[in-house]
Amino acid sequence: SSCDFGARLYSPLLCGFDSPDNKASGYTHISPYAYCAADPVNFIDPTGEVIIFVNGLDKFGAKPAGEEYWTQSYKRYNFVNGAKQFFNDNNVLFIPVKHSLSSSALERLQKGYDYAENNIIWLGDLKQDETIKFVTHSMGAAYAEGMATFLLKNGCPVTNIVHINAFQANDIKSLSKYNNVETTDYQYTDDWVINHIPIFSSPGFIDGANYIIREPSGCQIESFLNIHFDPISKGFNFWNKLRSKQNNCLLKPCKNNY
Repeated sequence: SSCDFGARLYSPLLCGFDSPDNKASGYTHISPYAYCAADPVNFIDPTGEVIIFVNGLDKFGAKPAGEEYWTQSYKRYNFVNGAKQFFNDNNVLFIPVKHSLSSSALERLQKGYDYAENNIIWLGDLKQDETIKFVTHSMGAAYAEGMATFLLKNGCPVTNIVHINAFQANDIKSLSKYNNVETTDYQYTDDWVINHIPIFSSPGFIDGANYIIREPSGCQIESFLNIHFDPISKGFNFWNKLRSKQNNCLLKPCKNNY
């Protein structure tokens, strides 16, 4: 008899699962007939929910787009694991976005919408009780809002978006303003990339975000890239403290404070 692992059946006769994982694109280094990163005992995921990571610009010393952007170092790998614990979800997808240096937030939003429209089958056939969460960095914020717009338009439930040091935040309108999506706008006040690049930065608040969190980085090495990527480099620690910071956001900060 077969063993029920939540999403698929394991066949002792075949010594494997009877069908490929419909989220296999998130585990390109593992056989599609594996389940939950080839560790089904520890990672049963009966609902098939997924966290989608959308990277920022992968130039000027940044890590390569896609999975490596989020996992190259030990601490960054733990950042992804921390997100899994935060959302209580073990399935992840890394979108390898190649942003244009001169792109606007509106252009990236449209590109994200187009990407989701053209790759919805790749993202997997969601069941009625499945939900989607996004974690973004820098230029990935507007791109993810575009993806989420398409998914919501087509009945895919997006429940959470966490934007970290969003680039051109003042030009982004959160889906939370019109949908039941919990959105966090988390920024460092001393992040030069998002606050001080002439013409391009457009610093500010993501319109409609549920949680607006602002704090200094506290980085000892004050290079602009080190500060810009520091929340990801904090690993588990970022997620361990995020919920309490969200709970402290009883009122949206006034724009004049920054």
